[in-house]
Amino acid sequence: MEKIIVSGRSLFCSAFKLAGVETIEIGNENDFLELLNRRKNDVSIIVVEEEVYREFSNKTKKMLANVLKPAVISLSLSGESEGESLEQLMKRALGITIK
Repeated sequence: MEKIIVSGRSLFCSAFKLAGVETIEIGNENDFLELLNRRKNDVSIIVVEEEVYREFSNKTKKMLANVLKPAVISLSLSGESEGESLEQLMKRALGITIK
């Protein structure tokens, strides 16, 4: 079974926690990289709060764009995101195409 976790600040995580999704609170790039190293073998997708993602270095963003698993997607509660689309993410993370 493919596992998804959500990471971000407290308010962002709360919305997903209410839906039963595993969440891990982070506040910066270093927190995220620690999370990635700890959980890279047991999750397929890591959702990261867009506002935290925007603060990542270009080097980290480039590295995340080339990682196959776990796939990392940035998401904003407002719906605006500079990351890849959900369709692209699903194809990369799970090997499926949404039609």
